[in-house]
Amino acid sequence: MKKVTRAIILLMSLAMLFSLGCGDDDDDNGNKIVNPGGTTTTNSMKATISGKYSVNFNASIVVALKVNSVSALTITATQPVSGTNYSISLSLNVTQGTGTFPVGEDYTGVNDGTAMFNKTVDNETEMFYANTGSVTITEMGTRIKGTFQFTATNLDGETVTIASGSFNAALSTQE
Repeated sequence: MKKVTRAIILLMSLAMLFSLGCGDDDDDNGNKIVNPGGTTTTNSMKATISGKYSVNFNASIVVALKVNSVSALTITATQPVSGTNYSISLSLNVTQGTGTFPVGEDYTGVNDGTAMFNKTVDNETEMFYANTGSVTITEMGTRIKGTFQFTATNLDGETVTIASGSFNAALSTQE
């Protein structure tokens, strides 16, 4: 279990670093996926954040990565706002199927996961780790779609509540 947990933490960290480094110069479509027939689908993650911070999270910088060899799935999004980056990361020990999966420090089941909310200003990051919550995957194929909610605490014991979360993103797969 420690090996899987370490792999998930590594994936979350890599995905967060990747998403923080993304800018508007990634492609000419503004982070949109061009579908057959010429229609476009924008990657998105949305949520309402309350508690220590009050944020209407609406990110189009979204990375979704599935690693089959360690049964790990990570979805990370970043919303830059006037020199501040807000990010949400969801990681599960599952690589197939739909369903509702618990996230938080009290969950240690095979398909359970973790969730984080971060606020970064001037290279200083304040991290909030999920205590309890859930991620519901409604579609997993070339795209991943679903909903989420969780309550998270930082090292000082301050909390944020992430509610009405949703995601829709292209899903990359690594064997």
